[in-house]
Amino acid sequence: MRVLHFASWYPSEAHDQLGNFVQRHIEAIALNHPSAVVYANPHTHPHIDMTTRAGVLECRAYVKDRKPRAWRVDMALERLVRRQVIPNWGRPDLVHLHVAAEAGDAALRWARRWDVPLVVTEHWTAYHDAEGAAFTSKQARRVRRVLGAADRLAPVSQHLAQAMAPFASGTPSHVIPNVVDCDRFQLGAGSPPGGPMKFFHVSSLLEQQKNVFGLLEAFASALDGGLSAELFIAGSGDDAPYRVWAAEHHLVNHIHFLGRLDPTQVAHHMAHSDALVLFSRSENMPCVMVEAWSAGTPVIATDVGGVAEFLTPENGALLPSEDRAALTDIMLNWDCSTRDRPAIRQFAETKFSRPAIAAAYAKLYSSITP
Repeated sequence: MRVLHFASWYPSEAHDQLGNFVQRHIEAIALNHPSAVVYANPHTHPHIDMTTRAGVLECRAYVKDRKPRAWRVDMALERLVRRQVIPNWGRPDLVHLHVAAEAGDAALRWARRWDVPLVVTEHWTAYHDAEGAAFTSKQARRVRRVLGAADRLAPVSQHLAQAMAPFASGTPSHVIPNVVDCDRFQLGAGSPPGGPMKFFHVSSLLEQQKNVFGLLEAFASALDGGLSAELFIAGSGDDAPYRVWAAEHHLVNHIHFLGRLDPTQVAHHMAHSDALVLFSRSENMPCVMVEAWSAGTPVIATDVGGVAEFLTPENGALLPSEDRAALTDIMLNWDCSTRDRPAIRQFAETKFSRPAIAAAYAKLYSSITP
């Protein structure tokens, strides 16, 4: 079965990490199904880029960065399929949309033209009340139109599936979580014995969602309580306000800012940490959580989004969002020796590895095709 993927988010020249979780899903699917992906994005220098990566034909169109941007993206996807995909790759047996945003209308049109099934994988937090009903009225109409016409939905968590239900008109939904590259995120041993514990945080550093200041305050309280530990913070966002806070509180020897890391660097820190710490106010199913588990590293995280669907006492600790006292207490009493790192790694391989996700999608596809 040949699958043409339409991506609303995807790594590109403009944003090399945007939608990297979408790219990983498609690479997993390509283990069993020949795959091509189309993606369009506004850019200062319009052009088309076609590459093959991990067995996937990637077709990117960079369009003029002028209004109406949504229309320009939609027309670019139309041209990519007509002029690049069909002549160079052929017609698919199934259309798979990743995120029902800018690429949604194009994916639906082509699925109808070819009379093939449409599957929608969703990661978007805009469905959640915690995000303040983030859809514009135009986006909401598109989402309802696309989800209602789809044959199957594949949200990354049950929590997201419930949030999508009012937009989906009864379309069947099957949770398929995010994927992790278990070859890159290898089993680690944590921090060296005899030294301070190492807590690791990696995210976009967006304060409204990730609550980094809350994490810093809880960690500072744990240090005051006698904790011997260091906190390492990485991310693609602006860490300057957090650096200032750490300096003002005389914690520069305990809190280390790593800036933006590539995946190999993230994997290194995961393997040498005693816990990944997420103090988020909202999430769907964090990719960094499964990356930590692939390294055998337990996760301390707030009970938001789909986190509790996968986090257990065996692979981490769950706490209420905004509860800094609870986070401080967990850090003060953290004993990484009570977690079986090889067992956590095995859990990740079974649930989130490329072969596991590839098998889940193959089962989903077979349920809607002859």
